Amino acid sequence: MGHNVRGAMPGAVRYSQHALGARLPGSRPGVPLIHSSFTYTRALCTACVTFAGMKQSMLKRLTPGVFLLAASGLLPLGTTYASSNSCYWGTVPGPIQYTVDVGALFVPRDAQVGDPIGPVDKLFFSRNGSSAIFCENDGTVILRFNAKSAGATVAGPISRKSGMTTGALLQTNISGVGALISFGSPYDGRNTGLWKLDGPDSSVPFNAHIDFHTPFPIQHNLLRGTITLIKTGEIDPGMQTLDSGKELVKGSFNDIPDAFGVALSGSVTRAECTLSANPISADPVKLGDWPNTEFIGEGHTSDAVPFTIALNACISDKPGGTVTHAHIRLEPTAGAVTLDASLGLMSLMPGSTAQGIGIQILGRDALTPVTLETDVLQGAIPATGGMMLQFNARYYQTAPANAVVAGAADGALGFTITYK
Repeated sequence: MGHNVRGAMPGAVRYSQHALGARLPGSRPGVPLIHSSFTYTRALCTACVTFAGMKQSMLKRLTPGVFLLAASGLLPLGTTYASSNSCYWGTVPGPIQYTVDVGALFVPRDAQVGDPIGPVDKLFFSRNGSSAIFCENDGTVILRFNAKSAGATVAGPISRKSGMTTGALLQTNISGVGALISFGSPYDGRNTGLWKLDGPDSSVPFNAHIDFHTPFPIQHNLLRGTITLIKTGEIDPGMQTLDSGKELVKGSFNDIPDAFGVALSGSVTRAECTLSANPISADPVKLGDWPNTEFIGEGHTSDAVPFTIALNACISDKPGGTVTHAHIRLEPTAGAVTLDASLGLMSLMPGSTAQGIGIQILGRDALTPVTLETDVLQGAIPATGGMMLQFNARYYQTAPANAVVAGAADGALGFTITYK
């Protein structure tokens, strides 16, 4: 046993189990042949192949006087004080409605719960109308501010990526999307002469106070801070729009309850591609007809046969935005098993009559094995259109030459595409 290569049998990829063990038509009498097919089956996002064969400071400190004027505002000339030791509306009472635009964001379909959607700690700045709140204290009382959730928070612990703050996750109107919001100056406690924090940071919910003399009333008519959207569960396909009429946060002063609300605008789209009914380039993948004398030693292989898997109708962020990568997991199925995952080597299916032979899966270069039973990166998906995943398959000798037996050599391989 163990000399030349002959012929090629159509091995195959198809979406149902491939019949095994039939001798190929046209084989020459007296020359034992190894033949195979290769089939794909699929369920949901899983398919089968069968072988038959940053956090940043909100504002930069200039001088104390300039900072107070720029960041918080002083009482405009011509505006009279209300009663001392209180917070009060200016000439135009509120409440104030702030809307934070997060833009058009994309999230990989298979991102983990707790992963950020879009940038972490994205800076925002919002102003609405001419209403303003002024707070003054002669140092004899304590003025208080409270920022709380206006609606539901996400139940249960959600893991956070390194660097994220620990505030509550506010449930948006989009199922599976929560928001982490932190306020900047004058609420973040970073500057003397402004609000002092009661807790470690200004992530909603939080409390702050003023227990000192304010030489001028502190003005509040704009909101700055950071926002991070976080995946909290399954997100529906397609573009999901944030409801700018749904308040997530309420801000209250001890003399003005619910003085302002904070809502979000923008959208979140699940990034992914689709698989057609027949995404495999060949059905079946034809690995060929080979005399058993061709296999002369362990590790000997037949010629590699290329095949592709097509991804269609991709949706993802434009270049420069959130990159979504396609991954593929290959796992033997229909009774075939992994022989060496790192070599991309699998056994034949039960019912195959050939012996001493396995099937090896290679990448597009027809040289590099594709590791089995693990997610293997295939590249970034395009914002629109499709992409082609390229592979090769070949026979691989697994036994000494005198143990190679000719016959049907079929295999089956399942694949799952994920987007991360």
